Amino acid sequence: MLIAFEGIDGSGKTTQAELLMTNLQQLGIESVLLREPGATPLGEKIRDILLHGEDLNIKPVTEFLLFSASRSQLVYERLEDLLHAEKVVILDRYFYSSIAYQGFGRGIAVDEIENISRFATNGILPDVIFLLELDIALATERRLKSGKFTDRMESAQGDFYRKVLQGFRYCAQKNADRFVIIDGNKEKDAIAKVIFEEVLRRMNKK
Repeated sequence: MLIAFEGIDGSGKTTQAELLMTNLQQLGIESVLLREPGATPLGEKIRDILLHGEDLNIKPVTEFLLFSASRSQLVYERLEDLLHAEKVVILDRYFYSSIAYQGFGRGIAVDEIENISRFATNGILPDVIFLLELDIALATERRLKSGKFTDRMESAQGDFYRKVLQGFRYCAQKNADRFVIIDGNKEKDAIAKVIFEEVLRRMNKK
């Protein structure tokens, strides 16, 4: 089973991905958590460029292609083997983030992003995607408190994130059978419970 978490920076998706893995492992369900970009040696190098390359003047199309390169390496080096072994794989972001960030946020044609993303991922789609929706002001406050304004993606401003959120909603509407929208403003344990129950429900239906 392939599970993805999406949302703007500060939405709590990484925390919820980690909590889900813990909850599954406590039931004896082997699960693996992979982050994007990253999760492979090449992917981690690309991650460093993307998040800390302020002096590189990375253009939107270049940014998207770097994300896609990391994503493709993740799929072919790790994801396909894990799914073939029938592991539960949890992704902290997938190509829907590119639609939201580079498409709606940076202005790249969404149909081009979707075509290249299908090619880069060998057509692999998650069984379920949890979209954590959070008030932008609260997400900004969370990032300020955590000191996460240190990378070039998270330093973006509110107008950018409003476009990104619109992009995620576009993805959710287009893939309504796979997306589950979660109110990220709620207490984290309550959110984790809803997510865990939904995953178990979908696993029992497979």
